[in-house]
Amino acid sequence: MAACLTQRAAFRSSRFLPLCLSKARVSYVVLLPELDEDDHAPNSLVLNPKKSFPNFVGITPEKCEHAASRFAVEFENCLGSLEEHLKDQTRGRTFETVVTELDKGWIPLESTWGACKTLCVARSDILPAASYMNIHNWARVAKSKKYNNPILLSAFKEFDEDKSKLTATQARVLRKFLLEGMLNGSGLSTVGKRKLMICAQKLGESKASYELIVQEALGKFVHRIENLDIMHGIPDAILCEMAVNKSEPLIGPWEVTLKPYIYEAFIKHCHDSEIRWNAWFAMVTQSLTAKSTTSAVSLRMEQIRKGRTELARLLGYENFVDMSMQTKMAKNVVEVREMLNELYEPATEQQSRELTVLQTFAGDNSHVGRIDIWDIPYWRRRHYDDMINVPSSSLFPIARVIPNMTRFFGDLFGLKFTLASGRARLWAEDVQLYIVRDETTGEELGGICIDAFVRPGQKLQPFPGASWFIGCQPRNHYGPGLPLANLIFNFGTLDLNLQLEEEREETQLNIEQLEALLEKFGSAVLHVASASPYSEVAGVTNIEWDAAKTVPNFFKLWLREPWFLRLLCRDPATFDPSSSSLSEGIANRLALPHMIGYDLTKELYISNLDLDLYTKSDFWGDIVSDIWPEFFPFELDKMDAHPCGLTEIFSGDWAAAYYSNVWSKVMATDAFKAFEKCGTDWEDPAAQEAYKKTGKRFRDTFLSLGGSIHPSEVFRQFRGRDPSPDALIHELRSNPIYSTPLHEEPET
Repeated sequence: MAACLTQRAAFRSSRFLPLCLSKARVSYVVLLPELDEDDHAPNSLVLNPKKSFPNFVGITPEKCEHAASRFAVEFENCLGSLEEHLKDQTRGRTFETVVTELDKGWIPLESTWGACKTLCVARSDILPAASYMNIHNWARVAKSKKYNNPILLSAFKEFDEDKSKLTATQARVLRKFLLEGMLNGSGLSTVGKRKLMICAQKLGESKASYELIVQEALGKFVHRIENLDIMHGIPDAILCEMAVNKSEPLIGPWEVTLKPYIYEAFIKHCHDSEIRWNAWFAMVTQSLTAKSTTSAVSLRMEQIRKGRTELARLLGYENFVDMSMQTKMAKNVVEVREMLNELYEPATEQQSRELTVLQTFAGDNSHVGRIDIWDIPYWRRRHYDDMINVPSSSLFPIARVIPNMTRFFGDLFGLKFTLASGRARLWAEDVQLYIVRDETTGEELGGICIDAFVRPGQKLQPFPGASWFIGCQPRNHYGPGLPLANLIFNFGTLDLNLQLEEEREETQLNIEQLEALLEKFGSAVLHVASASPYSEVAGVTNIEWDAAKTVPNFFKLWLREPWFLRLLCRDPATFDPSSSSLSEGIANRLALPHMIGYDLTKELYISNLDLDLYTKSDFWGDIVSDIWPEFFPFELDKMDAHPCGLTEIFSGDWAAAYYSNVWSKVMATDAFKAFEKCGTDWEDPAAQEAYKKTGKRFRDTFLSLGGSIHPSEVFRQFRGRDPSPDALIHELRSNPIYSTPLHEEPET
């Protein structure tokens, strides 16, 4: 369910559907929920296309389903009318008319889909997951028909024969439809399409079976703890989750499970190394203690690898990685490997420095012997807390952070964020709507809703601190609707009775929460600042997978600037630098990245493993044994089966694409380097002018162009050259925390 709510609007392997066999449009029947006569009026629906923003007040599951099913039927009718138009050779056809008609039919459904997704996440008491899934499935089926329609595809192929008449943005829309068609087997014979369908079905079955076995295995592990001392330091929200008796979480006993958020919090805070090892061992073996279960998971993993290879070869590619590269910025896997190899040495060297410092710190604090891999999360947290020397959870008041954040990025990019109370009827009283305008012209560009605070019983929260960016309405050129992005967080500390401890305006954020806020805010700004006239390539849509996180990562990088951290803590009323509640010394320490070599090395390891799994035919265990020693100084346990839990690259969407986050970090860090050259003080007039000049260039490229231009060209327009890993390498090697000489690696 959670995966359905976080899917990006981008090319996905899940689009290999049996629909690729259809020679004609396949109709489907949607039964509309029976509503009162007044409920059929457009203004009672989730979305009124004639208004700027959806109306969330008075919504029921029935109204949501009625709106979505109605727009799904209308889109089906739109496709039918467009088909008849295209089949009539006496009627003219242009790229503009075809895409505009598609947008007219699709936008109401997409906007309603986004509004319902928002309600499911932010007000699950109004729209439960079961009701939302009906809407989600209707929208997915309708969306697949856009890209699997043979008559539409034929028209786009005609447009492709004379691309000289198209703009660069139109050419991107054209490429998207042609590529979607090709990856769904449009170029295959009837027999080939049948084979593709069978292969896709078998692959889907293997992935579902694998996911089920893994989740069942993880659910078997439970370690009961009776001693309260062992639970010392565990965050209250996690303590409540672990307590057997939820009404008395301080009494115990408590149960350690392998739910990711429980496992991660426990292993970071548990001071007993043996108990940490027990939880770690259960996680890396995936609780696959039974030989039959281990064999079943391993078999499914090999079936998935084989199925993806077969799928790729049916479409004319040598392997699944080569097929995956069609939706990436990287030209080919060779270019990806070159980038990963350039980062390997500086990342692993920095990791060695970090582990040496961590070993010394642990030894100075009563740890006996060498730290091992299950000790790292605990001692890393202890070392970070010691380095900061203040409770980082009480440094950033949200009442200052959000207005100062919108003000700064508005000034930087020539935008104006205005808090608009009463402009829209939203889903909760404490949701804030910011109208985004062009600072020079005053033109309204869109809206960003920020739903910041935890609401137990209302918000979906698969784990503490969960957050979402939801593109509720896309930019399009046919109608008056403005782009709308919804940001949903779970900020605020709950006490042991799951009540908010402080008043909402007194809520404090820590660095991790700031990262989540900036990352999601970056996606929202990209969504509303897009200048593309076509929804198919506007904002975050259609950006190649390996470049998709560039803008969100770029926004997070501002936390590396001490002056920016202090700016977030100013009094919003005066914005006076002297009013900041954060001292310069603390800001300097908070801005230092912590153990980035270790983190990057882990990403490089999984990225290389992912590529090897889908380019080589060796058994997955042999591949792991070969490459593990290249990345880590810790011995690989004979029972370690951690790849069995890498659902992202087996049952998920990141097969042959895991490297994408590293690629996006390289681009973001390189882009951010252009701003670092502007100065180190926002208050310096010359520096601020340089910042704004560079910010305008960033807006005119990354933010305005979005997915309407290939990301390579977007980057060249901003930096004047291709991206380079040099900026990220410099960051790795210049961290003063780990400036000690490179020593021997820790013993295993």
